[in-house]
Amino acid sequence: MASPADTAPPEPPGSASESRVQAAPPNPARTLASRWLWPTVLVVSLIVSLTLVLTVQFVPGQVQLSEGEVAKQNIRSPQRISYISQIKTREARDKAILAVPDVYEYDPALAQQQRDKAASACQAIAAIRYDFQATPEQKRDRLAHLADVRLSDKAISETLSISDTALQAVCSEAVRVVEEVMRDRIRPSDLADIKARTPSRFSANSPAASLAVTAELVNSLVRANETYNAEETARRRREAQASVDPVRFTVEKGEIVVREGNVVTALDLERLEALGLRKSSVDWPEILGRGMLAVVLVGILAMYLSAYQPSLWRGERRSLLLVLLIVICVAVAKATLPGRAGLVYLFPFAAVPMIVAMLLDQQLALLVTVIISLLVGPLADNSLEITTLSLVGGAIGVLSLRRVERIGAFLWAGLYVALANFAVILAFHLPMADYDGTMWVSLAGTSLANGGISAALAATASLPLGYSFGITTLIQLLELAHPSQPLFRKLLLEAPGTYHHSVIVASLAESAAAAIGADTLLARVAAYYHDVGKTLRPYFFIENQIEGTNIHDGMDPLASAQAIISHVTDGVALARRNRLPQEVTDVIQQHHGTRLATFFYDKAVQAAKESGQPVPEEPYRYPGPKPQTRVAALVMLADGVEATVRASSNHSPEAIERLVREILDERLLDQLDESGLTLKELETVRAAFVSVLQGVYHPRLSYPSPPRPRPAARARTQR
Repeated sequence: MASPADTAPPEPPGSASESRVQAAPPNPARTLASRWLWPTVLVVSLIVSLTLVLTVQFVPGQVQLSEGEVAKQNIRSPQRISYISQIKTREARDKAILAVPDVYEYDPALAQQQRDKAASACQAIAAIRYDFQATPEQKRDRLAHLADVRLSDKAISETLSISDTALQAVCSEAVRVVEEVMRDRIRPSDLADIKARTPSRFSANSPAASLAVTAELVNSLVRANETYNAEETARRRREAQASVDPVRFTVEKGEIVVREGNVVTALDLERLEALGLRKSSVDWPEILGRGMLAVVLVGILAMYLSAYQPSLWRGERRSLLLVLLIVICVAVAKATLPGRAGLVYLFPFAAVPMIVAMLLDQQLALLVTVIISLLVGPLADNSLEITTLSLVGGAIGVLSLRRVERIGAFLWAGLYVALANFAVILAFHLPMADYDGTMWVSLAGTSLANGGISAALAATASLPLGYSFGITTLIQLLELAHPSQPLFRKLLLEAPGTYHHSVIVASLAESAAAAIGADTLLARVAAYYHDVGKTLRPYFFIENQIEGTNIHDGMDPLASAQAIISHVTDGVALARRNRLPQEVTDVIQQHHGTRLATFFYDKAVQAAKESGQPVPEEPYRYPGPKPQTRVAALVMLADGVEATVRASSNHSPEAIERLVREILDERLLDQLDESGLTLKELETVRAAFVSVLQGVYHPRLSYPSPPRPRPAARARTQR
């Protein structure tokens, strides 16, 4: 008999079915554009938001004044603040630089060197004078080109005309004076003055006619023996500048900041800006500078997410949460840190990184820690101490939450953050020789409060944020793991065999997750609920059937397969009805992947051999999808391994290891390619499964039967 499809008239050209068949393939360019649209919007929004937060004053300005203007009213401070005056700090550092003299290096050997040159010059002059073969012009020319001495024409004439006795006196005096002058410290700037005073050093017995020759000889050989050391001078000035502490001013609440009738100075404007009372004009250099900082940091974040976590980057809810956390943290820091020196050490820098670590990813949280630290540093007067405090505290907070399975982990994380903060404070304040005991006690208490606030914010904010953005939180998982949870209790009461199976699967999945560094708590909870759909029809499953009765014996193979397969869709429906976290629901949906219900399919194939009709596989396959995460893959593997080993009659260590390997190899071939599990991790999982199963199915000792009671004892017992 023909089916309705066989007898139906053909559809005319252009019908809906034809248009569906002939629909154009998707445009790759459009698909790529839509794929990157959301990340691009997030990047631009984050850059613009951070630039505005870093540059715009949150407190509306009340006055608009400029330097040199006369104030028309008294302006009072609305609050008590303490701020660093950049103007006074710069002035103090400039004074410290000017107080450092130039550094010169003295060369004591230069005096003897120049004296020797003077003696050599005198010997050369004498040799020229006594050269009888040379003409007077040749002698003058040779005297004009002496190696170390420059003589004028007049001095050359006098040198050739004076007597030998006078020349000897000139040379002796010149050598003495050169040595005497060069023993003093001579700087290049003093050289001209020293040469001008050279005649005052000549002895009174020097011939007057030869004084000019002697002076020229001496002045030709006198030179500076101190050299300017620019590098050392710059180093000392840098040290002097660095030794000047920032100049801090405190303004009390109600104090007059600018008095009526006074000329407004740069210090007045700085004080108004610190209080947020000045209407700021557009400072384009500051906007561009802070904007460039935002571009660089957001660019690094975008590159990291694109390379290592593309799924998070394109997930609208999670990526939006990440952007909001960063912007809110920087905005709160901008509103509270400037001008409040005491509040800086109390600000919970580690809270947002800890929230990111709990809700999104721990490695991403470390990058967020770096980004937030580099953003809040400029808000705290470009303080390296505050930048380091934020960086170290945030990193310690993130690393402390590496394995969170109890609420008490937050207490330890808060303590670690407090200790790290205090260590940073010590590192920056100990070199200042500031050993005030009261101050140290106060800072220790502030550090402890900081750690407590950070941990409390992370613990309390994660639940509503996770619920709002569809992210599974620690508290949700801990609640689901409790036996009193209604759905978990339903599994225990209505499908006890499945409950027992799920508990063992949870042990296997948790052990394997710990071995490969996956989320152990999520693995355990997801395993508890992976078969919760069996509670609707528990009698269809062998572990819940009374021994000796199997409902499938009298059923059609397809009906049996559909009944078994339906526990996945039933489980997803129950999970959504009971508002289980999406990650747990995903494991319920994926824990069988797209596998074939082999037992019933083979049964159907055997039944169909007589008719010769092929049996399609599709109705006998689970709907899937395949495991998309490592946790889903672990639950799938643990489920298959536990069921197989339990059904086996041989529980020897060798048999268990063989069965585990067979199950893992079979799932690897067609179900694990989308899970992210590596072959190395799969081998680690195998070892973890074998260890747990051998502990569950290890041989028990045979205890002797208790002795039978004697008749008299039995009679007394009956009475």
